Amino acid sequence: MHLVILLLLLLALLFGPQLWARSVLSRHSKPQDHFPGNGEAFARHLLNRAGLEKVAVEQTTLGDHYDPADRCVRLSEANFTGKSLTAVAVAAH
Repeated sequence: MHLVILLLLLLALLFGPQLWARSVLSRHSKPQDHFPGNGEAFARHLLNRAGLEKVAVEQTTLGDHYDPADRCVRLSEANFTGKSLTAVAVAAH
């Protein structure tokens, strides 16, 4: 019985944070028409403010990431064109 409880606690510790983050991102993925730009525009704004004008921002199908070899921030379509809190949070991350 103790082994089952320990196993359940371990599973909760391993998968709980991922499920929570996915839930929060999903909850805030609704378009916000009052946002002045999208994820791509916000990423570009942040990079320019940091003096990183040579870092490109591109749309990809491989998921959101920074490619240090190409000096490029790549965002999924939903976060590149999206005007949601999730899109700008992922672009800023």
